[in-house]
Amino acid sequence: MPTRIIKPTFTSLTGSHSSRKVDRQIQWESSLERDLIYLLEFDRAVIHYEEQPVRICFGRNRTYHPDFEVHLREDSLIIPKLKKGEYLIEVKYLYDLRKKFEKYRPKFKAAIGHCKTNHSTFKILTDDQIRSTFLDNIKKIDYFMREESFNELEIRDVISETLGKLVVTNLKTLPKACFKSSDNQLAAIPVIWRMIGTHSIGIDLNSPITPSSEIWTVE
Repeated sequence: MPTRIIKPTFTSLTGSHSSRKVDRQIQWESSLERDLIYLLEFDRAVIHYEEQPVRICFGRNRTYHPDFEVHLREDSLIIPKLKKGEYLIEVKYLYDLRKKFEKYRPKFKAAIGHCKTNHSTFKILTDDQIRSTFLDNIKKIDYFMREESFNELEIRDVISETLGKLVVTNLKTLPKACFKSSDNQLAAIPVIWRMIGTHSIGIDLNSPITPSSEIWTVE
């Protein structure tokens, strides 16, 4: 559990994210931390993560709480610099990191020492590594991941069977190929997005998703 509770402030954006991977609310205290959480949730290499995971003492009565602890079962194909293993991660805006690096250096040095003792690695992730078209796309996907349809499994079966025959199609065409009824076509749309979110349907997430975006079956 977190070693520090994030409380609302008037000086920074704070909030929480309902995590399907950790099965609880994950707190964040900047929009950049929130955006990293989207990546951690989507990345199949990440098996566990936690916010404010450890309290590191350094200097004269100073303490430092890194933003996240992340465990990966394999190299990440989504988050730069993260290979198989355990990490303490600090999230910083690049302009802030460059401007205040000397101020941050002592606590970063303390975190590196802590990680060496505990067989993990300290990493700093910045906005240029977190924010991208990929992130924009998985935010759209996340919107559909919150609630399943009452007949989700039946719709999934039809989509999987149809897509298996088509091999490659696009977001606009697939619902029409699956169902004749316009109501069923509409019901299929959020299910298709959820199947993308669970990696059951492939799509290029590095390009903006549009109705004409190609999708394909994932074996």
